[in-house]
Amino acid sequence: MKRIGIPKERLKSLYLKEFKSSIEIARIYKCDKKTILNRLKEFGIKPRYLWRKPGISRFIINRIDLEDLYHSKNFTIYNIAKIYNCSPYTIGKRMKECGINVRDRRIIISRNILRKLYVDKKLTGEKIARMYNCSVPTIIKLLRKYGIEIRTHSEAVNIHEKKDFKNDPMEKSYIIGFALGDLNVFKPSINGELIVARCGTTKNEQVILFKKLFEKYGHINERHRFYKGKHTIELWASLNTSFGFILNKKDDIKQWILDNDRYFLAFLAGYIDAEGNIGIAKRRKSETYIKIESYDGNVLCKIQTKLCSMGISCPYPKAKIRIRHNKPLWSLRISSHLSVIKLLEELIPIMKHAKRINDAKIALENTKLFAKFYKKTSRINAKSPLFCSCSRSTEKSN
Repeated sequence: MKRIGIPKERLKSLYLKEFKSSIEIARIYKCDKKTILNRLKEFGIKPRYLWRKPGISRFIINRIDLEDLYHSKNFTIYNIAKIYNCSPYTIGKRMKECGINVRDRRIIISRNILRKLYVDKKLTGEKIARMYNCSVPTIIKLLRKYGIEIRTHSEAVNIHEKKDFKNDPMEKSYIIGFALGDLNVFKPSINGELIVARCGTTKNEQVILFKKLFEKYGHINERHRFYKGKHTIELWASLNTSFGFILNKKDDIKQWILDNDRYFLAFLAGYIDAEGNIGIAKRRKSETYIKIESYDGNVLCKIQTKLCSMGISCPYPKAKIRIRHNKPLWSLRISSHLSVIKLLEELIPIMKHAKRINDAKIALENTKLFAKFYKKTSRINAKSPLFCSCSRSTEKSN
């Protein structure tokens, strides 16, 4: 590439005498701005911001005007710089040249007042700084000086108050079961302190249950929309880090839940409220069932094993292949009269879903009614002469 010929004296005249900028000189020689700057460096010509000709100044401000703005009208250096479209450094330098004394920058705020504003009223550092006409770093320095704990970024942007989880094992077991079945739980920021529990439903009972579980711990956002002709309600609960136990859902049940029957029943109640179905068979009114369908095959297998160990007969879950999904849909169904009665009597006091409780009560009454009916019919058949003759004939044949 051919080197552009720029004479030293010509460049010096353009830059220092005619006060042309490097961009204007680059336009004259049809080259890049960097080329001009490199030539200035080669020729030993100092950049203009390090050199000032006596009597020439780009910025002119009267001493009286400057003193009036700063002392009488109480403007800050930054405000004056904005008025004259220059940097605060230029205003500070001009004040020094004019002999204008800088105001005392010490802000006097007592510890009690600052605590009341920052901790009790939860005002931001920016709002307090506006009240006392100072900068935010000044307020932060005072907070550190008085030993007042500065809020984290997550706490600073937090609008609604969040409360810690009570750590009640029964409630914790229920929430784990409900979250495993029906909630999407995540952290918007990896290092943040916010946990969001999200749920979408078309049922009003589910909305009431969601609010009942999380309203006392954090703010709940609600959004209504129509999807495929159905009225869908989306709910978000903003929770703090004490709800970390429902993050990272896995196809498993915690061992401490399996080791305790009460905690397991609370977990199962939450899981049935989310994924279960309790009802009476349409064709056979005498058959009552408790059914859970889920893609969590390992969870259903562990529920079956635990129920059997508690003396509740429960068949092994069955898998159905769904074309739309990559994994099978597992189904667990309990329909034995004694098992249904025993399990529902344990679950009804713990369940929280209004529809599930109502269905469970109807199913329990129906099961008990038919259980009594079968007992009576078996007794009548045992005492009837036809039954006796049949039994005698079978004895003779034997």
